[in-house]
Amino acid sequence: PSCREKISSNSKFVWESPKMESLPGEMIAEIGRYLSLADVVACSATCRTWREMFNDDRIWRRRCTLRLAEYLEDTDTTVPPGLQLTEHDSLSPLCEWRIRFIRENHLWNNWRQG
Repeated sequence: PSCREKISSNSKFVWESPKMESLPGEMIAEIGRYLSLADVVACSATCRTWREMFNDDRIWRRRCTLRLAEYLEDTDTTVPPGLQLTEHDSLSPLCEWRIRFIRENHLWNNWRQG
């Protein structure tokens, strides 16, 4: 019998696609390169596991203006409301470049609002 016949006659055989969680971090980072910012944020908000997968400096660094991110690293916000990053015991800390991205975005929003 052909391979196809063997598979169709075996009722216990079920094809499962690989789960995203089983991919190595390098592959997730490569996928993240092709996603829009909205898609990366949506993936990060899917569940804790996906938050961990997309909490990767390789994904977030390319979304920052590097010189501005370096400047903001050493600069405190003086205009209220200040940037407040909340941490939860059940979640791991955000990666360094995601925090830099959040700071940069916070600054741009402050500038736009005057």
